[in-house]
Amino acid sequence: MAEIVLNEQAIADGEPYFTVYVDRPRGAGQSIVAELEMDLTGPVTPEIAAPRKLSGFEFPALELMHKAKLRAAEAGVQKILLVDPLGLLSLARINRYDR
Repeated sequence: MAEIVLNEQAIADGEPYFTVYVDRPRGAGQSIVAELEMDLTGPVTPEIAAPRKLSGFEFPALELMHKAKLRAAEAGVQKILLVDPLGLLSLARINRYDR
């Protein structure tokens, strides 16, 4: 199972990794959302480690983290970099349809 890392220094040169970007919801009552970037290779650049505006094709954060771990296992990726500057992932609710 892939390890979730918060520090980009934990990813070595040449090491494959994924990045998950977490952002606040667009409207009141909406779920906390995240977006996945795959097929990256270390070292982590400042552009990758910086928070960014999501594209509009994001998913609920907890659901995306679960899917990112599955994809990482399939691809042999050992680390997932979490970019969550506001610490929102810990506040995300489980999607009741994803049980």
